[in-house]
Amino acid sequence: MYPEIKYLGTIVRWLLCGCKTKLRDEFNEPRQTRWKGVSFELVDYLIGGIIITFFLMIVVYFVTR
Repeated sequence: MYPEIKYLGTIVRWLLCGCKTKLRDEFNEPRQTRWKGVSFELVDYLIGGIIITFFLMIVVYFVTR
């Protein structure tokens, strides 16, 4: 998969959680592997994918308008 989507998802999840840790630690440190039964890596990919899809929809809307 694309690592940029995971990075974007990590940043957005970090912002939504209130920036309680250093952003560098989110990328480098091993962390809890599960969140409500789902791995953090999958959560990051899902959040990043949703954000990318949202931005693409906005771009397509304004280009075709």
